[in-house]
Formats: sequence, structure tokens, C-alpha cells
Amino acid sequence: GGLLFLSRVPEALKAASAALVSGEAEVSFTAVVAGEPNEETIAKAREAEGLDIRVIEASEGLQMGRLALLEIRLRRGTAFGVKVLRLALRHLGHPVVGSGNACAKSQGITGTYLAVTRLAHGDVGAEVEPPPRFRTLMLKDHLHLLRKGGSEGWSGRTEHVEGVVRFDGMSLMVPPGVFVPRESGFKIIEAAFDLPLPPAARILDAGTGSGALLCSMLSRLPAASGIGIDADPAAVAAASANAQAVGIGDRSEVRLGKFAELGELIDEGKAGFDIVISNPPYLPTKVVRQLMFARELTTQSIDAFVSGADGMQAYEELAEVVTQPGFLTPGAWVLMGCQNGAADVAAQAFLATGRFILHTTTLRAAVLRLL
Repeated sequence: GGLLFLSRVPEALKAASAALVSGEAEVSFTAVVAGEPNEETIAKAREAEGLDIRVIEASEGLQMGRLALLEIRLRRGTAFGVKVLRLALRHLGHPVVGSGNACAKSQGITGTYLAVTRLAHGDVGAEVEPPPRFRTLMLKDHLHLLRKGGSEGWSGRTEHVEGVVRFDGMSLMVPPGVFVPRESGFKIIEAAFDLPLPPAARILDAGTGSGALLCSMLSRLPAASGIGIDADPAAVAAASANAQAVGIGDRSEVRLGKFAELGELIDEGKAGFDIVISNPPYLPTKVVRQLMFARELTTQSIDAFVSGADGMQAYEELAEVVTQPGFLTPGAWVLMGCQNGAADVAAQAFLATGRFILHTTTLRAAVLRLL
């Protein structure tokens, strides 16, 4: 979509290209960007970048969050190439959808949603409507949101609209701000129950969130007991309420704390775990800056996803803690959730201690055993 320049005379094309780059021509672009620029951002673009931005329309979508269709006019004398323009919009906090973005590709998006739609140079000018596929992209994602129960004014996870999520046959309270349990978490439960666990197992759920894994484990093992820990007070409150609601409150404790502080359980006489389960944050910081996380981060903490620059921080902290004397029982199990197909990566920090063997891997979990 957009304007296409054709000429039988190569020199004419070179002149048109030079006019665009040098700023001699009046140029307007249309783009679909992540988020919707506010008045402050529009003013900043005008003053710092020489861009006049107008929001044509904006909408909420299921996969990509809020998207805006922009008209971007370059002032005469403003020299801008397409790559420079994309970079300027990214610096303003509103990257163009597409651009070879890996997360855009994961949503089936190809190409770049940026086009020249107006050009005037001397006495010659041309202007076209935004390419139809720009609005089609926005409408398609918006309709997906509506079908999932969202609305135009809602920009977070649709599960947070009602604040209740079904997990392993249980209805769990998951208010905005608390990580939404999902199918990948249930894969950890399935892996756990393939193991020869003692009936009265002592369980630790590290990074419990809504308490989904802890509630599931204790509901399936009526003689077991366990502790859930999370660094987010909202998650601790939700997990505590869920434990009471599903009837495991007298066999569980949910407490506020970080992974690095888990060693305190030894001093309190509450360690000696037969199994540690966790679906920890495991994404590198740069990944969550991508478009597909816009909706996730609106109503969930970034700390539920990010684990340092390489995504390994949570695994490393947990590996250091669980190897402390008295933290685990002999032959105890450790199950770590992971990205799709990355179980070997999740196991690295534990194997590096020399205290574990890798028992097995699944698509979404590493299963280790204490030597």
C-alpha cells in the first residue's frame, strides 16, 4: 500500500528519492503503531523530531493491545528516511507494527505497517488513502478481543475482566495485577504427578502467583502440606484467598518473599521439602518490549515475566537456595517451568551445582532430582 513512484527516466526517480531524504518534499506517512500517543507525546514529536502526528483512530485488540493508526507529516526541510522514522517512533514509545519484528511474525504479521500516503514537490503532488490492510489488522484483533469478553475500554488480560480463572477444575480468584495461570502451568502439575511422591509430601511453590500450582498439588494430595511464596503482595493476598476457597488453607501457608530469601525457611524449621515446583519468570528483558506483550503488561507485573538480561536470574537464585543443607529431603524433586522446548536451559543452573541429575524433560518443564 501507499504511493509507488514509477518513471522511465532513472534520473527522475533519483530526484524524487533525493527530495524525500533531503526534506525538500512535503511528505506524509500513515502507520499502525503500538499504543496511542497522548498530547504530551505528540508535542514532543513536533518539537524534538519535527513530526506532526495525528491519531486517525485507535482500538483495543486481544493479541496486540492498543493500536493506533497515525498520520505523520514531515515538515518541509525535515530530512527523514523510512528507517529513521521507524526509529523515531520507537523512541517515542510507539513502534511501528511489523518491521521484521519477531513477535509480530509470531502473530502472523508480515511486512511493515508504514506507508507513504502523501507527497508534494514543487507543483506536483499526490495523496492516497491508508492501505486497507492497516485497518483490517486493527479490526481483526479488536474482534478477537470482543469474542473473548473484552471491551473497547479494556486494555488488559480478558481474564481480569471477571477476575476468575478455571485451573485444574478449580475456580481461582485472579484480580488485575496478578499473573493469570495458564496451560503451561498445568503441564508442571502433570509432570509432578508422574513422579513417585510420598502421600504426605512437603511442597514448595516458588513464585506462587494466584496459588494455582500449590492449590492443585494439595487438592490432589490430601495428606500433603506446602508453602507458596511470592514477591508481590497482591499475589500473596490472592493465593491466600484461593487456598481457603478450595479447602487447603489448613495445610498451606502463603508468604511474601523473594527467591533469595527462601533460606529463611530452614532457620524457621519449615524447610525439608520433598518437591519444589515453580513456573518462574524466564524471559530476557528485551523480549517483553515486543508488541505481543502490550496486553500482558497492562494488568500483570513485568516481574512475572522478566528474569534479568538473559532470562536466567530466577533459575540461578532458586538453584542456589535449594542446595542449602536441610532445604530438601534426600532424593527430593525440583520441577522448573520454562519456555516451550527450553527445559534443558531451565536445568542448567541446577546441574551446575553438581547436586542434581536431570530426570526428564517435557515441552514446558525440567524435572530434576537431588543426588
